[in-house]
Amino acid sequence: NEVYLSSKKFQDNIKKFPTGKEYGIFANKWASKIKKEFPHVKIGLTLFSRVNSRKYRMKSWNNLVVKNIKNKNYDALIYHIYLKFPKKSKLNSDTVNSIVQKRVYDFQKAMVNDKTKEIWITEYGVLANSLEKTIETTKKLADSLESIGNISMVHVLYTKVRKHTKSKWRYFSMLTKPKADTLTKLGKVFKNRYNKR
Repeated sequence: NEVYLSSKKFQDNIKKFPTGKEYGIFANKWASKIKKEFPHVKIGLTLFSRVNSRKYRMKSWNNLVVKNIKNKNYDALIYHIYLKFPKKSKLNSDTVNSIVQKRVYDFQKAMVNDKTKEIWITEYGVLANSLEKTIETTKKLADSLESIGNISMVHVLYTKVRKHTKSKWRYFSMLTKPKADTLTKLGKVFKNRYNKR
């Protein structure tokens, strides 16, 4: 999960997988064994969802992973997509459209171009400093990503953030409490989306 990350707190990632090549070889070994035992299982590869020209490890990750695994050993390309709503930006449809379009464009540039594989967006979300910005931008991002992915899942069900914090994660949860049956306002947005289908 997100083994491409390479900041100081992810040194284990770098040690185990210095580049996407090592992850591809590792995935190839395990995928073939899993497929042998469970022939109908679907396997996805963890890929990086944005263009990063500064760090070689992240810039080359996707290509090296795919280059080093046999095509028959995987079925899907997995991405996580987050965006930040700039603190000083005003909430209006033009701003929301612009922020989402820029992030989706960056994602599409980073995507591996293989029409034979499914696209699994197993995490996505918006970091913003207000509930309204979070909700409006998440709705627009959901529209875009659901049109791209075979699977698109908003993140996260619940994250513990203190009430008075200014954390960008404050409005991120779908549930009011862990294991709760009560949805947050963002959770209700997705319930309504589901009910309209």
